[in-house]
Parts: sequence; C-alpha cells; structure tokens
Amino acid sequence: MIGHALISVTLLTGAACTQTETSDALRAKFSHQFEQENTGPTSCPVRAIRLYDESDGKPTSWWWELSDGSTSTEQNPTFETDKATLTVTLTISHGDREDTVNERVTTTEC
Repeated sequence: MIGHALISVTLLTGAACTQTETSDALRAKFSHQFEQENTGPTSCPVRAIRLYDESDGKPTSWWWELSDGSTSTEQNPTFETDKATLTVTLTISHGDREDTVNERVTTTEC
C-alpha cells in the first residue's frame, strides 16, 4: 500500500463552516550532499555522499540502496563511492504502509 489520507470535516451551526484536512500519506523523498573528495584507485575520485531523508508521513524505517550495491537502514546515511553516476533508491515505511523513490545522482565528471 502506498499510503492513505485522513480527511476530517467539521460543520458548525450558523453561517460558519470549517474544513480541516490532515494527511498522513507516506511520500518518499530525499536530498544529497557531497562531503568530501579523495583520490581513489580508479580514474574517478572517491566521493562521500550524504543522503538526507525528507519524506512526508513520519516514516519509522528506511531502506537505502545504491546501484553500486551499497545499502543502509539509517535515516541519513553516508556512502563512499567511486562511481560517476549512481541510482539511489529510498524505501520508507510506517506500519503496513510504504513508498519508494528512485533518483539518479551524478557524483562527479569522469
């Protein structure tokens, strides 16, 4: 299940009508930042990439997977890579709900 929304409507007597919407839908999203650049054994420098969870819906678990085979269950992990381009996949969950996002990240020009 990708997520759901909780909507509540409150009607008041008289001329006033109030509608309140609350959403607890899970939506996976993240940002990234490069923390360091070192000279690696390959033609591409080794880069440390920090991933930041910016998901909606208060996830309680995280599964990060990079196309180089690296994985983590931390909320905001750091990875080292010598790949010029990576696909980053973040799967978040809360109870029986989950959502996944994939993003291609260019680490450096090689």
